[in-house]
Amino acid sequence: MLFNFHTPLFEEFPFPFHSVVIKIVSKRSTNSRYLLSPVESKAVPAEVALMQMVNQPPVWKNIIQLIEWFDEPDRYILVLEHPDPCVDLQHFFNNFQTDRPTTPPHEVLHI
Repeated sequence: MLFNFHTPLFEEFPFPFHSVVIKIVSKRSTNSRYLLSPVESKAVPAEVALMQMVNQPPVWKNIIQLIEWFDEPDRYILVLEHPDPCVDLQHFFNNFQTDRPTTPPHEVLHI
């Protein structure tokens, strides 16, 4: 589940992002694989560990930043950068002006 929040920047907000995406992942609906975190001394969900790995210096502007993550008993929550300009795959296909692909977006990504 993804939520997109456009937020004004506050002086106390330590990240220079104008908006964030909050991704909520159920632990029941996934095969929760865990990897050793490169920034924490414990195993974390694989998606979190991989985001932490690609967010290590040098940071590339074309890689979405993991701002924070939270581990709850039945789910984990990722707060991710939502760069501007940016469009998700569903909006890209909805706004595509020429011939639309016949394959639904979720099948294109093989999720």
